Amino acid sequence: MNYREIMLSSTDYIEQNLKVDLTVRLLAKRANFSPYHYYRLFTFYLGMPVMEYVRLRRLAHAAAELSQNKRILDIAIEYGFETHNGFAKAFRKTYGFSPAEYRKRVSAHRPLLANPIAGVTAGEGQNLPVCRIERKNGFYVAGFILRTETNLASVSKMPALWNEYRVYDYDNKLYAMVNPKEHGEYNICFPSGDKETFDHVNCVRVSSLDGIAAGLYKNFVPAATYAIFTSPPTRFGNNGFVKSITRTWEYIYETWLPDSGYIIDQNKLDFEFYDERCHGDENSFQSMEIYVPVIKK
Repeated sequence: MNYREIMLSSTDYIEQNLKVDLTVRLLAKRANFSPYHYYRLFTFYLGMPVMEYVRLRRLAHAAAELSQNKRILDIAIEYGFETHNGFAKAFRKTYGFSPAEYRKRVSAHRPLLANPIAGVTAGEGQNLPVCRIERKNGFYVAGFILRTETNLASVSKMPALWNEYRVYDYDNKLYAMVNPKEHGEYNICFPSGDKETFDHVNCVRVSSLDGIAAGLYKNFVPAATYAIFTSPPTRFGNNGFVKSITRTWEYIYETWLPDSGYIIDQNKLDFEFYDERCHGDENSFQSMEIYVPVIKK
């Protein structure tokens, strides 16, 4: 009996039936287990109780649907929340924003799905990052300098600062000051004026630099062809998300690039991109993107 495949089948069933009344007893019966053993197996493979998982999946899909013009109350009821207040409270606890606030930022990415086949402990890195090659136009950014380093030519050479962003709430301040049309924060290392130091910047994309508040860092990211890597969905808690980012960078340099037929375009910038796929509480599965400028060998 392959318990991992049984749990994967169970999570698939949950995903397809989030709008109906799901119970441990119903799910256990479908998997041919007693509720007791099903509960224990599910918690072992997914790292959380089954109904907590169901709640988080419902919230994830509700979050994605906020990009549509549906009433928030209708979305709440559709996913099993009896009142607007109950939905708003659960949503804020998980995503850190009210549904109305989050609606301003969401861009309707398909909700990330945990994969128990990838391993019992989220963040073990057994899934490989997904890569695509795309040409991107240049764009302006504005944001905060988080730190300045010497001899730091790439964002990949420094530890991920995701926890630091959360502590100091940089992104909320930035959205309030800039109100960008696109949701998503960029982490970019820009060479400073003397070319020997590098400013690590948390920024958002803006249509132009006109009218940007004084005190914000402003710059331009040139057009480039990028290898874009999506990190495997990983639970945020226990430093799992930060480790996943580090592993993705390691995969890029140690595994993907040597056999890819590409080399790094050293005249362009690499950066990390974070959007609503990496919002949530300690138990949510999160992902982000790494952009590496490349040219054919």
